[in-house]
Amino acid sequence: MGDLMLSQEKTEAAGDVYQQGMTANPRHSGLMVRAAEVAQSLGRDALAVPIYDAVLTLEDNVVARNNLAMLSANRLATEANLRKALSLMRPYAASERPALLDTLGWV
Repeated sequence: MGDLMLSQEKTEAAGDVYQQGMTANPRHSGLMVRAAEVAQSLGRDALAVPIYDAVLTLEDNVVARNNLAMLSANRLATEANLRKALSLMRPYAASERPALLDTLGWV
């Protein structure tokens, strides 16, 4: 339902759907990542960060790592956040995935 809302450019409504999904199933990392991505797209970085952090306590999710690192390095760039971003991306130094190498290089 949230993806449908996004396809119709109803980002706020999609965010609400993902939030409801997370409430109903608080350990569903896919819903959590989508909720954080929507929050980020709406400029709600302070909401996205703890969601990404929560995902990473559940599992080693590459999308959550990458998105949190970019968010930390770009919009929330402090020395501590840059260190956090580097620690999130360092395991991908030997990756062949361009998106991960791009994030690591940016950080």
